[in-house]
Amino acid sequence: VHPVLSGSAITGAGVADLVTAMAELLPATERTGDGPLSATVFKIDREQTAALFTALTRLSEEDPLIDVRCRGHDVSVRLCGEVQKEVLREAGTRVYEPAHRFELEIPANAVSAVLLKLAELRAMPGEPAMGPASCTLHWTIPAGHVDGFTQALPALTGGEGVFLSDFDDYRPYPGKPPVRPRTGENPLDRKEYLARVARR
Repeated sequence: VHPVLSGSAITGAGVADLVTAMAELLPATERTGDGPLSATVFKIDREQTAALFTALTRLSEEDPLIDVRCRGHDVSVRLCGEVQKEVLREAGTRVYEPAHRFELEIPANAVSAVLLKLAELRAMPGEPAMGPASCTLHWTIPAGHVDGFTQALPALTGGEGVFLSDFDDYRPYPGKPPVRPRTGENPLDRKEYLARVARR
């Protein structure tokens, strides 16, 4: 959720900015019985964060969809109904995929075929090192395509390619991300969720 705020909960510095941002991101709305389930989003320690606790309690009194609950010294802040969904929409979602860095040594006469295959698999190029009879590439490739590339490599290089890879980083998935079918109940659809739970 933007903006990102910082401060001291002990001294109270930054609390006013936090409360203002929450009020803007979590506008007051009427509670509805058909709203989605609520969720705990973070916890604070009431003793060490008295100023923040007071501010959040005041905010919950103004907005019925923000709930502050106390259990001993622990304080849970809950977003109920449509507020939870609105926060997720405001924050946005970006899907990342794991990528591997690799070193690939191939015969010079196989460079064109290998480069075409790497481009097909969304590999990201690095600086090639050309020799008289071979070429060495240091690129990155999506982890999901490593197996497919290693299976295709012998045919592309006449069995003379040497491929070494290791995990590198996560990078944004280009275009529309793949979707995995849900295997359980969907908590965002309250009616469907309760109907499925009741049938258990």
